[in-house]
Parts: sequence; structure tokens; C-alpha cells
Amino acid sequence: MEVANFRYATPLALEDYQNYQHIVAKKSRKDLADEMAFAMVSHQLTKLKRAIKDREPLMGGAVPNPQAADFDPAQMYELVNTSAVLAIAQNVAKDRMAKTMGKEAAVTPLSLDVAVQKLILTEDFTVLSKLSSFAKTALTSYSDEELAVLISDKRMRDYKAALGLRNVRLTDGFGTFAWIAHQDRINEERLGSIPSLDELFAKASSAEIVKLAS
Repeated sequence: MEVANFRYATPLALEDYQNYQHIVAKKSRKDLADEMAFAMVSHQLTKLKRAIKDREPLMGGAVPNPQAADFDPAQMYELVNTSAVLAIAQNVAKDRMAKTMGKEAAVTPLSLDVAVQKLILTEDFTVLSKLSSFAKTALTSYSDEELAVLISDKRMRDYKAALGLRNVRLTDGFGTFAWIAHQDRINEERLGSIPSLDELFAKASSAEIVKLAS
């Protein structure tokens, strides 16, 4: 049968939530930037919280080597981002401890580590605000439509992750996976190579590390 003879219906709510053209039509730039920045920050905090609770170092404690044949840029992004989040949390912890104990009080490394971990585990508002603020700087070079593509891609990744947790075969599986493939294709056609949340965050976190170290 000819493809032209087929007809299908797509729920408008699905288009509004996952199609970038619908997203950009219904969201202001502030809303787009806020949602993307929140996703970037949440992604970083989730990894750190898991590492703290499991008492395991990120990436097994490995340090990426750009000169190595098997170098993976994703690992470097993760290292840079983790360093930035910890540096910001440390600054917040130091400020609060200085106010509580006095500027001249000696703070042990263990006390500082405990305070930093508490800030991360509780998703402290000040830490979140600082992370969100500079995460948004990584998005300034994107147009509203490009931001909508990033959000669509993020929502599609979440959708695929949720499907992966299901242990039953979907009765409408063919249509579901066709929809996913369709959205992935139009996102890639609009933006080309779509950066991961780690790569996006690293654009801002690398500059933050330099600033905090200076």
C-alpha cells in the first residue's frame, strides 16, 4: 500500500509537550531558559547525591587523560562539572561557617566536607540559585527555537528512560517508537549535534572554576 494512503492522529498534548515547534510557540524565553537550567543543575546534583549516599567516587575516581587513545570527552565534562559544583558549595559553606563561628575560627577539612555534603544532599537554595544562574549563561548563545529543541530532546530522553523501566510490552509500541524516532529526527535536523546536559553545563562550569580559583 502507498504511504500517502495512510492517516494517523497525534494527541495535541503530546505535540505541545515534546515537539519543539509547539514548545517555542507556547513558552517565553525566560520559561525555556529556566526549564533547561533546572534540568542541567538537577542532573549534576543527582549524580553527586548518589555518589555521597553510596560513598563511591564519581567515575570510580578516574581522571580523564586528553592524550589517551581512549579519551572520552564526556568524562572530562563530568569532572569539570563536579569540580564546579563542589567549589560553589564549598564557598557557600565557608561563608555560613564564618558567620556562625567567626571569620578567624579554624575550620577543619572534615567539618567543611560535612557541611558541603549537607548542602548538596538537601539541595540548598543558595547553592541551587548560584548553579542555576551560571548554568543560564551557557544558554545565552541559543535562540528561542534552539532552546526549545534542547528541551524537546531532554523530554524525549526522559520519556525513553521511563519506557526503559517498564517490564511489559506496550500494546501501542510500534506507534510509540515511531513517534520517538520522528521527534529525534526533527530535533537533529534543526540543531544538528545535540549537546548532552553535561556538555552544556561544562560551558559555564569551566569558566566558573577559573573564576573561583583566581
